[in-house]
Amino acid sequence: MEKIKFKCGTEVFFTDSILVRRTYSGLMVGRPDEEDNKRFLKMFMDMSEELMACVKPFVVPVELSYDEGYPKLPEYTCSVNLTHIMPAKDPNEDMSLAVIIWYQDENPVLHGLKIKDLVLNYTWSEVSHDGGW
Repeated sequence: MEKIKFKCGTEVFFTDSILVRRTYSGLMVGRPDEEDNKRFLKMFMDMSEELMACVKPFVVPVELSYDEGYPKLPEYTCSVNLTHIMPAKDPNEDMSLAVIIWYQDENPVLHGLKIKDLVLNYTWSEVSHDGGW
C-alpha cells in the first residue's frame, strides 16, 4: 500500500477522494487578476469542503507567475481527502483527516499528483483536523 509521509514522520495510508480541476475553468474572457485568483480558490475550497470531508481545507501556498504579464496560477488545482486512524492533536478523538489543496502545472491524469513532495514541508497536525468516526 502506498503511503504519504509528512515532515513529522506520520504516514497516511487512506486516500478517500481526489478532486482535480483546471484552475481557470469557467474564465470566459480576458486574463485573471488577483480577485479572480481569490475567487477561483474560494470556489475550489468550497467544492472540496462540500464533496470531501466537510472540514476546512489546508491550502499549500503557491507562487504566482507573472511571465505573461498578469498574476497566473498553475494550470491545475487539486485536492485530496486523507484519513489517519489516530488523532493528530486531541487524544480524546478517534481519528484525524485533512483536505489538502495544491496547484500544479502538469496534467495530473498524465503525470500524476504532486502531493507526496509537497507534504514533506508540513506536519500532519498542521494540515489535519481531529474527529470521530
